Amino acid sequence: MAVAGLSEYQASIYAARRRALRRSQTTVELMLKHLDLASADIMGILDIGPKPRTRKQIVTGRVMAGKLAEMRPIMTALGNEFNGMVRDGVEETVRDVTRTYTRATATLGEANERRIIASFTRIPTQVLESYARRLDTEGLKISGDLWAEEQMGLIQDRIGAAIARGQSAGQLAQELEQWLTEPEVGAKTSVHMGPSVNYKAQRLARTEINNAYGEAQRLSAQESSVVQGQMWQLSGRHPRWDSCDLFAWTDGYGLGAGVYPTGRVPAKPHPNCLCYLIDVLREARDWNSPKPEYGAPEFRIDRDALPSRLQREVGSTFTPDELERLVAGRDSGERLHLTKRYVATQTAALEKLTRAAHEVRMGG
Repeated sequence: MAVAGLSEYQASIYAARRRALRRSQTTVELMLKHLDLASADIMGILDIGPKPRTRKQIVTGRVMAGKLAEMRPIMTALGNEFNGMVRDGVEETVRDVTRTYTRATATLGEANERRIIASFTRIPTQVLESYARRLDTEGLKISGDLWAEEQMGLIQDRIGAAIARGQSAGQLAQELEQWLTEPEVGAKTSVHMGPSVNYKAQRLARTEINNAYGEAQRLSAQESSVVQGQMWQLSGRHPRWDSCDLFAWTDGYGLGAGVYPTGRVPAKPHPNCLCYLIDVLREARDWNSPKPEYGAPEFRIDRDALPSRLQREVGSTFTPDELERLVAGRDSGERLHLTKRYVATQTAALEKLTRAAHEVRMGG
């Protein structure tokens, strides 16, 4: 029997995702404005402006020690600003998701003339506790001071290298400005300071706000008596094959490709993951009865969920090991980015994350 109001329900949940993406982008833009101001202040401390007086001056330890002391409070203030902006984005997202589920579930009940028993009031607290426990590599979520110390350590190391090489102040300032403000500066560039502050800020804001959205949606579906499972959907910004593809292809519970019972959805496997979930609803007559229980998943991949070129060469279902054998030895075009080593690594990640979801979330 068709569920009345299903399209309106799905549209409201998807609208919350769009708002989370916009909130993520707004947070990034605000963080980058503050970064530009901090960068300008640091360039001023280094005395590198439109007409620098010291561009050719050789960097010395005595002079730079004083400049480092001046930079430190700027980086600390920036870290505290970043910390607050990301947390605000996470909190707004979680509240938005729970409000959306409350309204959408009530509207669905009215459309089907049924009273639905569901409460989402605990979810914001649960998600924020999870956010606080999940550490980022540089400690920004713990405190702006800790993050600032990490960045100042990188700056100090770079200054030490400049002194050892007899580098000019102008060259050093150019490298520091690049590391602060360019969108992507990796360890293999000439700067040799790792990812830029700009890139790290964007990665953290997008990852945490989208993780908060996904976790709030997962918990809301788990609390809702109308949701049977959730389907893993690949983001449109997903150019290369990784664990997310396996999540979308695997039918471990017999519910269809990429569908996981509520409470069993794997965690986001990498930073900047923009994949999302679609709720799969139960029949209306079952809404207020207990949800079925599921055992451990079987790691088999749904053939119909694979790219068409792979579908032609496999049976109806097959295992990750069989997928690895299928793509080994082909050129990159035929493999669709599936190298043997990459498949083995991502398959291990799939099994680890899915088993963790089964073990930790079993029974809600």
